[in-house]
Parts: sequence; C-alpha cells; structure tokens
Amino acid sequence: MQQHGTHKRPTHSMRAGADFCVRLPMPDDYVSSTVLALKELNPDYIIPMHCTGTPFHEMAEQEMPGRVRLSSTGTRFVFCG
Repeated sequence: MQQHGTHKRPTHSMRAGADFCVRLPMPDDYVSSTVLALKELNPDYIIPMHCTGTPFHEMAEQEMPGRVRLSSTGTRFVFCG
C-alpha cells in the first residue's frame, strides 16, 4: 500500500464494517486478501463491526494475533497512551 505525503503516521486502530456476510457471503480468498491488505498497514488494533462476519474475524486473528477486538452495540473502547 502506498502512503501519500511526507510523513508516515502509524495506524493505531481501525474500526469498520465490510459487509462480507451481508452481500453473499464473500469467498474466503476475497476476505483473506482484505485481511492481508490491512495487515500491511500494521495497525495496533482492528475492530470489525458485526457485518464483517466471523470468517474475517477468524482470519484477522490468525494473521494478527492479539490485535483484533470483538465489538457489538454499546461496546466502548478507551485507548490510552
């Protein structure tokens, strides 16, 4: 992934939904390629929303152990430091 600008800033956390389970579900290779692309960003944490689905969560946890957080309605995340 190409970064633009003169300063490279680290990615602390990513919170998003990808609708992997709503639309088909998506094939494993599609989900896997998304996980690998996110891994290149080297985020401290990834917080997938419910629509991302279990396959993404499992693949992401396997590729980035300890960085994936489970979230649901009302979940609160506090980042310190």
